[in-house]
Amino acid sequence: MKEAGLEHWNYYSDEITEEATNESGFTGLPAGYRASYSGAYYDVGNLGSFWSSSEYNSSYAWYRLLTYSYSNVHRYYYHKLYGFSIRCLGD
Repeated sequence: MKEAGLEHWNYYSDEITEEATNESGFTGLPAGYRASYSGAYYDVGNLGSFWSSSEYNSSYAWYRLLTYSYSNVHRYYYHKLYGFSIRCLGD
């Protein structure tokens, strides 16, 4: 799901467990996230956090996380006040 190659991701040679292939065609980029309390951006180059359309509850929603050191995608929930990336899909 991650962009293949080293153009945008901050890889460290001793921390790569699996290299990205982007077999899915998603091409996830490491835009990091925006913190709700400060408005500052964090982990640009290290993480790609993407909101899901599914809520966990009224204050939290599910998101998918891509990281520089793993090729798999993780599922978590987080407070909706945080700024994560979205992907728009057409019909």
